[in-house]
Amino acid sequence: MYKIIKDGATVGLTGAPNYIKKLDNGCYGLCSEQEAQGVAFNGTPYQLADRAEMDDLEAVTVAEVNEIDVTNDHLAAAQVFVEQAEVGSIDDNTALQHKGLFEVWRAGAVCRAGALRNFEGALYKCRQEHTSQEEWKPATTPALWAIIEMTRTGTIDDPIPAERGMEYTYGLYYLDPEDGRVYLCQRGDETGGIVLQYLPHELTGNYFTLVE
Repeated sequence: MYKIIKDGATVGLTGAPNYIKKLDNGCYGLCSEQEAQGVAFNGTPYQLADRAEMDDLEAVTVAEVNEIDVTNDHLAAAQVFVEQAEVGSIDDNTALQHKGLFEVWRAGAVCRAGALRNFEGALYKCRQEHTSQEEWKPATTPALWAIIEMTRTGTIDDPIPAERGMEYTYGLYYLDPEDGRVYLCQRGDETGGIVLQYLPHELTGNYFTLVE
């Protein structure tokens, strides 16, 4: 397990850091630890404090820590892991590796924003607080639930697979599943994301630009 640290505070935990460097085309790309200038965590790029500078990014350090034992029957450690994952202190990739720790979705339960639930073998994150109903299953209500998948960096070389109802982030690249092409998100909140019920090719010239 690795800890991402900024100004002495923990940004979050990850099972495997996503090391990045600036490519010749000006985008960030994944690389080895030896080549790295920075690290990406939950879609946000950071500058490694002891490496060559790239852009005006916040500086962090990466420290290896003893991994929380969540694979055995250690209830207290597992509860801490779940709580940290649901407040965003543990990245999605690491949460997916231990998805069996999270509750199975069921109708009639109160779900807070950020809560993680198992449903039909997949892990979902609650978008807004609600009381679950039988007809509001995670797989069919993207307004309430977002599926958690292996994190991509969103660079032109590692675009994020697009889905209807997902949260798109300004400045990241997305792979449209219907035409197989890559699009750059160029509209929305530059500091956050925007949920759209459309695929990138349906909003070209509005929210997205096709990468030729």
